[in-house]
Amino acid sequence: MNTHIVTEPSSLIRKIARDALKNHWKDMFLGIAIYTLLTGYVSSILSFVFPRYETIDIYGQSISYNTSFVGFLYEVLLIGAFMYGLALFMLTFFRTKRTDNKLLFEGFSMLGKTILLQIVTTVFIFLWSLLFVIPGIIAAIRYSMAFYILADHPEYTVSQCINESKARMRGNCGKYFVLLLSFIGWAILASLAQELILAPFGTSASSLFGSLIGLVPGVFLSVYVKTSETVFYELLTKNLIVMVPDQHVRDNGVDPGNMVNANYEIHEETENAKTGSTEDAVKTAATAADGFMDKVSDTYDDMSDTVSDVTDKIADLQEKAADKIDDIIPDALEDKVDDLSVSAENTAQGAPDVPVQVYDEGEISSAEPEADAEEVTEVMEAAAEEITEAVEPAAEEVAADAEEIKENE
Repeated sequence: MNTHIVTEPSSLIRKIARDALKNHWKDMFLGIAIYTLLTGYVSSILSFVFPRYETIDIYGQSISYNTSFVGFLYEVLLIGAFMYGLALFMLTFFRTKRTDNKLLFEGFSMLGKTILLQIVTTVFIFLWSLLFVIPGIIAAIRYSMAFYILADHPEYTVSQCINESKARMRGNCGKYFVLLLSFIGWAILASLAQELILAPFGTSASSLFGSLIGLVPGVFLSVYVKTSETVFYELLTKNLIVMVPDQHVRDNGVDPGNMVNANYEIHEETENAKTGSTEDAVKTAATAADGFMDKVSDTYDDMSDTVSDVTDKIADLQEKAADKIDDIIPDALEDKVDDLSVSAENTAQGAPDVPVQVYDEGEISSAEPEADAEEVTEVMEAAAEEITEAVEPAAEEVAADAEEIKENE
């Protein structure tokens, strides 16, 4: 596997994400809201319902905190499954523009692997964080694509997912960090909006409802961030190639607004190089065409007189042959030929109405039913025999005339 360095700026990655979300914000909001509630709120509710308080003494002050084992167990066993489901949900949306919230629960079909992947990545990040904050951040970024890789390759082992994530992020950690950092302004706005929403509720009984309403700005931001993260992964794996619109693209009828396509390659050249190579090719072709036309013209002049003489002789021969045939074929035979033609036509019209399937260039289509081949063949053979018997004497006379013309010439 070759490491691919993402060169697209964060602004372009965000633009691709916005283009993908166009007309899909509502559906994506619902999916991310479900994920947020399942991962961020259920464990808190379980910890509240099944509390386990412990007290520690810090500088002479006793501080108690909730260490509910139930909430912790929920996070250990199920968060990984939901992370896998979210990766599958995001990749499916970006590639097909289809939102299926049931995909969020697909991780339960491979629960053991998702649990192990979540535990291993968490432990690695924690161990790196013991050295300092920055190594911990770098470790989190290096393992950030593990669940996307598992969603693309469910057959991979946990170690394969982790190692491939590390390999693909080699040289791309800084770009990914800058991408996440570019959302800091939106994060501040979402926090302010959340505070404004929560302010009227305070600590009243309706504060739970207020906190749910306060999720709205954060969920919208999560939709934006997760879609941009998915774009980054697609660029990282080269499933997504960014097409840079230029004048050449416009001239060839490609919509410059269609910035993105998947699974294809682009060979970029400068406009000057294309123009120069085109002009050279045109000049070469024009020179060759001029020489060819000169040769054709000379040959045509030499042959013109000969062709004219031959044409005149053939025309005379055709006139003599026609006169001989008109003299020999009786009117009764002409009537017989007409009757046979009508009979053949009637036979064809009586063919059974069975559709015929035609396979042409990958497409199957219906054609008109054909006449019974045997019946039509019999009728036409009878007509051919009678015409041949009548024409043979005329053909012999025409052949004799042609031989005489040849000897005289």
